[in-house]
Amino acid sequence: MTKEEQSQPGLGFGATCSEEDPRMLELLGSAEPEAAVTELVDRDVRIAELVAQIEILEQDLFAARGRISEIYKSTSWKITAPLRSIMLWIRGRDT
Repeated sequence: MTKEEQSQPGLGFGATCSEEDPRMLELLGSAEPEAAVTELVDRDVRIAELVAQIEILEQDLFAARGRISEIYKSTSWKITAPLRSIMLWIRGRDT
């Protein structure tokens, strides 16, 4: 079987089946091809779900970093810097 014949639609992200992936060869060569295809489709669906979740989390992280940056740039953060320094010094002395 050639590399082109091993390449299967629905593997996702341009993945191909090869000798380096024995589980994939086992699935594609199994006695129950419908079960193998179902498992591959389920895997692709799960991958798509995880990719979507990663994108959402990256957006949330970007927004949170923006809010933190705004806090550090705020006048109140700058004005209270000496107080925070004193509190850190006091807490450090207690330990």
